[in-house]
Amino acid sequence: MTHYRTSRRLASVLTFAGWLLCVFCLLVLVASLARILPPLLAVLSWLPLLTGSMIGLAVVLLGHVVRAFFDIADAVAFGQSEAPNGQLKQGPLRGPDASRHRAQT
Repeated sequence: MTHYRTSRRLASVLTFAGWLLCVFCLLVLVASLARILPPLLAVLSWLPLLTGSMIGLAVVLLGHVVRAFFDIADAVAFGQSEAPNGQLKQGPLRGPDASRHRAQT
């Protein structure tokens, strides 16, 4: 069972929004450079569009970092962490499974 379900979903939404921003800015940049857009929209400078795509990539990176943070928190807090020798070791259990685990040992 996985925990932090809502937080993981928000991290996925953040990543998707970053990709959306990046792709949109690059498409508008290509369209304005190819003069497909009307002259009014072609007035847009390429610098803000390039900056917008870079911000989009930064948001994607942030979304992946947040997702990794919750994956690590889930593994450490709820049982699976890796020892220095590469073996998986059982971490401290918290929550409803903790009392059952203590009773078995």
